[in-house]
Amino acid sequence: MKKIKILAGCLAICALFIPSFKSLPTVKCDAIEQVAIQSDETERCATVFGAGVVTASPDMATISLGVETQNQNLEEAVELNNSTIIAIVEYLTSNGIEEENIKTQNYTIFQKHDYTASPRFLGYQVSSNLEFVTNDLENIGSLITELTSLGANRLNGITFGCQDIKSYYNEALKLAIEDATNKANIILGQGAQLMDVEEQYSYTCVPYSKTEAILSNSKSVMTGKFEIEAKIKASFC
Repeated sequence: MKKIKILAGCLAICALFIPSFKSLPTVKCDAIEQVAIQSDETERCATVFGAGVVTASPDMATISLGVETQNQNLEEAVELNNSTIIAIVEYLTSNGIEEENIKTQNYTIFQKHDYTASPRFLGYQVSSNLEFVTNDLENIGSLITELTSLGANRLNGITFGCQDIKSYYNEALKLAIEDATNKANIILGQGAQLMDVEEQYSYTCVPYSKTEAILSNSKSVMTGKFEIEAKIKASFC
């Protein structure tokens, strides 16, 4: 009888604590569920594209020109070509162009034949091309005219550029980031935080000048303007 009473007492004591144990899991589950919902609402992110364009004036030009000479005698053809190139280089250096900014692009010698009727030897042709850089953009036309009079009979092209193109690109990159930030603020609301940036590509454009027009009229050389464009892909939260 004593064992039965003791057992009954234990059951009665345990029964007092059972309601409190049952209520605990319900409270914990509700709290976890509310936190998850808040986390989903605050983690709003967006990926946008931004672009920036900067316009700049060229401050340098790379000019490529050539000298072609022909003679029945190989030594005379080579001598004529070499003397012409030397005269051109001396003129360039006397006009403030450093020798380190002048380089030979290629030098070729080959035989010329006429195959219209029976094969006929025409002579040896020697070709050499020079490339040089100048910062005097205002006098490019007159410079080319003078080089032509010295014996340069091929103009391969003129490429305008900027010595510090990187600084212009960095400025365009800043504008691209501003553009992307404005888009993110529209989508997510003001104060969107930049999380990641990926550069897409850069692009520069200069108006093209025909070499035929340059040779015929020294005043026709137009430097034009650069357009440096930067594009990015950015993530905001």
